[in-house]
Amino acid sequence: LNRSKDQFALNMLRHPLDKSNDFEHLCKQMGRLWMQGGTINWNTFNNSENRSLLDLPTYPFMKKRFKADPSFNIQSQSLTQETRGHNKQANIKDWFYLPSWERKTLKSIQIKKEQKYKWLIFNDHLNRFNRLIEKLKREGHDVIEVKTGGIFSEKSDSLYTICPSQKMHYEMLFSELEQKDLLPNKIIHAWSFNPVNEVILNQERIERSMDEGYYSLLYIAQAIGKINYEGALQLNIFTDRMFEVTGTELNLKPEQATILGFSKICNLEFQN
Repeated sequence: LNRSKDQFALNMLRHPLDKSNDFEHLCKQMGRLWMQGGTINWNTFNNSENRSLLDLPTYPFMKKRFKADPSFNIQSQSLTQETRGHNKQANIKDWFYLPSWERKTLKSIQIKKEQKYKWLIFNDHLNRFNRLIEKLKREGHDVIEVKTGGIFSEKSDSLYTICPSQKMHYEMLFSELEQKDLLPNKIIHAWSFNPVNEVILNQERIERSMDEGYYSLLYIAQAIGKINYEGALQLNIFTDRMFEVTGTELNLKPEQATILGFSKICNLEFQN
């Protein structure tokens, strides 16, 4: 085939040794033909089906190269042989380690009496935060309590129930709090603080833990982001037997490990 630069040849039928799908090969070649400026009767190709055009960004097809600027001054520190050897542990036994826990005195939280906050407390199943809620209310703080339930419901001015797995319920909750000027400064999430000893780790337990833990926290963060809340916010997360601290813990809950991941990245996504 005497082909000039202006000519372009394509095999629309795959080679007998090519194991790819016939339709996949045809679509690939049609795409190459279209890229070369060929005119294609798309109505015939699509068998008269209704199709819509989809706008795509043009920059991937500009073929513009972005080269590094050699004049840009980058300060770098070369690692000499002496520097490398300085940080190297001579004994191979010191090359490995396991994270360990150190016992310290719990720091008391000092809240100025004249300083009032708006609290949003996701109370656990046994209502173990009731005393805290009562204490905060006595001190003049605004406290909204949220409990798990099957539907979204406003039980009173300070009590809501939501379904942990329903993202919309969190959006409805924060929307109402915004309308009432009760968007929180501090959030306590204790739905994963469950003392029940569950020995068998089954699918139901994992899904419940994810709904009341990781997904609940994720939906809270997304609901806050949706209303563009920029006020200072402190999120306190309570869990139960996520870690082996003393070595005597029974029935650890590895399914709560996803909460740890959320707690590490949440403040990176939301600077407030």
